[in-house]
Amino acid sequence: MWICSQCGEPVDDLLDSCWKCAGGPAVPAGKSAAPPEKSAATPPAVTRIEPGPLRREDDAGAQALVVKVVQHRLQADLTEAYDRIAQFSLDPQCSRSLNEPLSLRDGPALYIKIIYKADNRGLTVMLLQAGRDLLTLNTTGPADSFMTLRLSPASALTISIVRPRQ
Repeated sequence: MWICSQCGEPVDDLLDSCWKCAGGPAVPAGKSAAPPEKSAATPPAVTRIEPGPLRREDDAGAQALVVKVVQHRLQADLTEAYDRIAQFSLDPQCSRSLNEPLSLRDGPALYIKIIYKADNRGLTVMLLQAGRDLLTLNTTGPADSFMTLRLSPASALTISIVRPRQ
């Protein structure tokens, strides 16, 4: 970890600049201002982690289009923990646009933008951090889909889209 020289935020060694303000590391006297080097074993930014069953067995809300956001965390004892961060239910007959903050456990401030167009059943989900696009998931048609974004070596975020049953 290193500390940002502009905002004082702790930043993971895998990043060259601050995730919050794009600043560089604080430089003690007599040290180089070069950002920390990335190791060769840097984990991929996007990974596929199976989020579990997307469909509910009951019929409650079966006609809604659902966007779920789940945080996966690797705990100190190497077990995984799952936190449902948000769930958005949309009427598939009505176009809609949402822009909501996401509160992660031990993570950066993120925003989710969801745009649904009823005429072509197109859905766009964007994950934003400090005004920068981290992930965009576009989908049309009847298929469920998901994408997982690694936030740190011990944390990932999965966005699942569950389409209504036909």
